[in-house]
Amino acid sequence: MRLINIRTEKLEDFVGGTPAYAILSHRWTNDEPTFQQYKADPLACGGNTKIRDFCRLVRDSKNVMHGLPQVQWAWVDTVCIDKTSSAELSEAINSMWDWYKRAKWCVAYLSDVSVQDLDLRKDRDIIRHSIQSSEWFTRGWTLQELLAPQRVAFYSKEWSYLGSKSPHIPSALSILRDPLDIVSTIEIATSIDGRILRGHKPVQWASVAQRMSWASRRSTSRPEDAAYCLLGLFDLKMPLLYGEGGPNAFRRLQEQILHESDDDSIFAFQLGSMGAALADSPEDFKGCEYIERVQTKRRKSYVVVHQRLILSSPAIQVKNIRASSKANRRQFLIRLDCVKVSPNIDTDRSQCKFQLIGLQQFGDQFRRRQGIVNSVKDMTKAEVDEKVRKNEWSEVEMMDFSIPISWRIALWRRGRHDLRAPPVQTFTGLDTPYFGGILAPPAGQTLFRSRSDASSDEDRTRKAREAFLNLMTGPEGRLPWGESQDAVES
Repeated sequence: MRLINIRTEKLEDFVGGTPAYAILSHRWTNDEPTFQQYKADPLACGGNTKIRDFCRLVRDSKNVMHGLPQVQWAWVDTVCIDKTSSAELSEAINSMWDWYKRAKWCVAYLSDVSVQDLDLRKDRDIIRHSIQSSEWFTRGWTLQELLAPQRVAFYSKEWSYLGSKSPHIPSALSILRDPLDIVSTIEIATSIDGRILRGHKPVQWASVAQRMSWASRRSTSRPEDAAYCLLGLFDLKMPLLYGEGGPNAFRRLQEQILHESDDDSIFAFQLGSMGAALADSPEDFKGCEYIERVQTKRRKSYVVVHQRLILSSPAIQVKNIRASSKANRRQFLIRLDCVKVSPNIDTDRSQCKFQLIGLQQFGDQFRRRQGIVNSVKDMTKAEVDEKVRKNEWSEVEMMDFSIPISWRIALWRRGRHDLRAPPVQTFTGLDTPYFGGILAPPAGQTLFRSRSDASSDEDRTRKAREAFLNLMTGPEGRLPWGESQDAVES
């Protein structure tokens, strides 16, 4: 790791352990110096004004007044990484979260927020609005730079102190040190829970969908970076393949998450390609900031094999009223282990809706219905916990779906593989295709597996099925798609 000596403003290399350092988070401009330029002459290279001001700030003894410890070293991404080396760049991007997390404190430089001739207390509302409108909150890379460090101190264009995100500021001093209430200001700008910003909850406490939603309104200069900038947020390492395109990079990220996590909320995105199992970009997760994970006793399983998602989950077949009733137009509802919670409420009385996704047969393939479906029935958090405790849905049939991760892949494979559907058998009243063998079907087909004891447990299955339908239907027996409960296959 390379660091800048704040006294000499020269670069030094460290192998193994590193001394305490401060780190800079900023928006790049067109005149940023490179590693080669800064190494040759740190004082004379063009565009070094920001770095010199940063080093001067870190040297300032007044930092102690803001709860920021004194350090002798600093790190700036523009000059501490040799971007001409693809190996070094890849290592740096995969290590970025750790580097920001290990920093004693981080300076967030808001170059478009000016407080000249303004008073932090008298002009509080004006400054807060200016901070919330800063482009710093619209960039992909600054998300991890906000969340990874324990202490983040915000500074204006004039390098005036605005406030700190820190879990260690005593409440008695918070008003003196933070008249802008910077954490609440950031919470409004980012939709990130204040408990996470204050360090009371770890980032991993938020569901996958929530973390994706934080990035849904941010952008990056290179399309692949929309995925790469989220690696640390999910504690992942991944090879960088610039040129693969944003959707491919983001799908690779989701595949890594599926490999490491069993959080169903990864499927709770709102947009996405027609029929695709995975989202195309973080933008597809807009509106997911209130999606919370539910810990259930029965786990789904999923794995990506040959560009398709094998999803094992309880499911209910529903008649497709809007389309043809032919066998190749069957559709199913899957309940995800996550709920959408009413905003701004954090009690057992919070209203929750289970998230559902629909899968529809399309010719010889199954595809996901675009978007997400809320369960019609409202439940409180306490009711959700009680249903999970009783394990009411444990006997609903488990079904294995094979779904293309990209609809373009499904169309490409359609002309190159035999996609004839397997024969249909009936288990406990549900029509389920059965694949008699250990080999996975070609991409786009579906494979359903019934419980081994289903034939002797029809009564338990019926009760579980009724509980499942009770979850999905409202007081008038309406399904999420506006169809009656009679539309469910029996």
